[in-house]
Amino acid sequence: MESTHLGCPHHQHQDPFTRLTEMEFLNVFRLSKSLVCKLLATLDHRELDDDIPVELQVLATLAFLATGQLSSSARLLGTSRWAAIGIVYKVAQVIKICLGQQYLVFPGDEEQTLFREEFYKISLIPGVLACLDGFAVPLCTISGVEVGWSYITRGHSYLGMVVVCGPQQQIIYIIAQERGSSWPMFNESMLRHSLEEDEVEGMIVVLENFPSKPYLLTPAVPTETVEEYFYNHALKQIMIRSAEKTTHSLKTRFPCLKKGMEPLDPSSLPVLVACAILHNLCLKFSCPLPNYSVTPNLGPDHDLGLDGLDPEDFLDQGIYHSPVPCS
Repeated sequence: MESTHLGCPHHQHQDPFTRLTEMEFLNVFRLSKSLVCKLLATLDHRELDDDIPVELQVLATLAFLATGQLSSSARLLGTSRWAAIGIVYKVAQVIKICLGQQYLVFPGDEEQTLFREEFYKISLIPGVLACLDGFAVPLCTISGVEVGWSYITRGHSYLGMVVVCGPQQQIIYIIAQERGSSWPMFNESMLRHSLEEDEVEGMIVVLENFPSKPYLLTPAVPTETVEEYFYNHALKQIMIRSAEKTTHSLKTRFPCLKKGMEPLDPSSLPVLVACAILHNLCLKFSCPLPNYSVTPNLGPDHDLGLDGLDPEDFLDQGIYHSPVPCS
């Protein structure tokens, strides 16, 4: 099946749902075909561009999450890079609005009890409700012309992202901010306020640079006793099995969070929220992580806007700087 983009009537696109195998589709768009169909059925199409097929807008956004490059989305859409900015931003916003209240929700009282029980099985520490991790998402400021899709790096900034995780790699709360670091972001959050006011029952395992609080569990530094050693070991098990696994899965599925992304106008923050929501959606429907050992062989005669390349090929072009430390 072929479709013609209205903004570029001479550019033909083959339908990736029929052209790509399941694994190829997963590698390029980071979600399975069936899950993308569920996503399309959930989104409010009225909030998206009327002139472009909604499925193409969603796939272009997923391609951006895979590469961090607007050129990959623009090629798929058959538009300019600047037009792709608005489409990716709008789709990310619609994902946030339509799915946020279902797939990015802090647990209620009953589920909090289950969380504390599961964390106790991991660590033998009572009262642990969640754990927290933070990292920086590089933003690349570029300039250049669209001829040949070539741009010049002019510097970089970053977004701060803090994720609060459950025992099964669920993301139950996120904080995203421009140039933020973990503790200041958490300190200004509604979650911190709720913990201070005892509106949430339980403690959160956090990073070493967090201050000591009754509702925060931080590693004992330095370790002077056997009890402190076993306490630190228990916290480490929680971080490894929950927070680190969660952020690893999140960055593996959406490499833009690790390798960096081009900034969107007016803000790139909705992309971070959309990634967290889609992560939880993938958990619910058991969508596997992409496998980069399988590279789509699309060829020049089967252009999907990605030139037959695995998203990893886009990420290795040396455009983006290494992530900036959160703190």
